[in-house]
Amino acid sequence: MEAKLEVMICTIGAEGIRRVVECAHPQVEGVTYLVAWQLPEGDAELPQELRRPDFRVVTSHTRGVAANRNIALHYASAPLLLFSDDDTSNSPTQLLSAIDAFSRYPDEDMLMFEFESAGYPKKYPSHGFPLDSPAKGYYIGGPEMGFRREAVRGKVFFNENFGIGSPFPSGEEGIFVWDALRGGLRGRFVPVPVGRHDGSSTAQRNAHADSFIATKGAIMLHFHPLTWPLRLATHTYRYARAERSRGAMGY
Repeated sequence: MEAKLEVMICTIGAEGIRRVVECAHPQVEGVTYLVAWQLPEGDAELPQELRRPDFRVVTSHTRGVAANRNIALHYASAPLLLFSDDDTSNSPTQLLSAIDAFSRYPDEDMLMFEFESAGYPKKYPSHGFPLDSPAKGYYIGGPEMGFRREAVRGKVFFNENFGIGSPFPSGEEGIFVWDALRGGLRGRFVPVPVGRHDGSSTAQRNAHADSFIATKGAIMLHFHPLTWPLRLATHTYRYARAERSRGAMGY
């Protein structure tokens, strides 16, 4: 049976490929896996556990998660695509739920899903919505992103100035979706879990980092080239006020 869904896993180096091995990637009819493995320091041996008929591994000597995701999109082969991280597990039920969601929304080019987490749960809206009218506070993470291959491949690309391994260490997912919507694609958030990731996300880790404001400014410049200075000033003021409030309450 030809694959309906391909799970695209991006990783880098020996430690990254070991994380892929340690996560659950069940054999499910109609599902295949594509691992985009960056080896900037030179080639390495593929672990035996990934020598499976439902796995493909492509290697490159590049750096940066955005570049790696572009490589994964280039080599993807199934009509439906789902990004995953090297430390994200998927269950059979979750993968089949992703396929079912695309069948329920045949006019959508992109579907953004949920992932589960024990230690660092992310709060999601309880209802679905079009991505061009997002719920307040909603933001997109890599292992939530699903696409129809022919809608995005060769038409939308990850901005390689953003994401881990790039000058601005986050924001590549939101920029990709923004560019896709500006290019005429349709997208929707659906409250359906498609994976499990028990570590903190990049956005959670970077929330208080020195690079956060710079990255936020660069994202605003991409989204709003004419009004980004005022938007960044407003965001910085609100962020500083929230920090002062947390400090005053002893957090």
